Amino acid sequence: MRCLACRIVDRHLLALIKQWLVMPVDEDDGRGGTMRTTTAMDDKRGTPQGAPISPLLGNLYLRRFLLGWKALGLERKLRAQIVSCADDFVIPCRGSAATADAAMRSMMQKLKLTVNDAKTHTR
Repeated sequence: MRCLACRIVDRHLLALIKQWLVMPVDEDDGRGGTMRTTTAMDDKRGTPQGAPISPLLGNLYLRRFLLGWKALGLERKLRAQIVSCADDFVIPCRGSAATADAAMRSMMQKLKLTVNDAKTHTR
């Protein structure tokens, strides 16, 4: 919310975004029913999966990651550019993929973001 407040001055819009972040989510309980969870609110991290605000917030953090990647000179040093689309990204590189992956994970940790290992691949 602090990151958003630096860019958005409308308190009503900030209140609406906060409501999205703390809203309960109905999930499949595995038995044909649904259960209501408040994981994002309880952990004070993340957005509910599928929330309309999720891609917007993802882009906000992804922008910080992209700017940091360039500011640290990793684009040139690792010969690795970042290509982003919505809240996903790919790092095509001519250097070591393992080194680029380690640098990306280090930056994500500093930004307090988690990388989905199930969706992360080296090709």
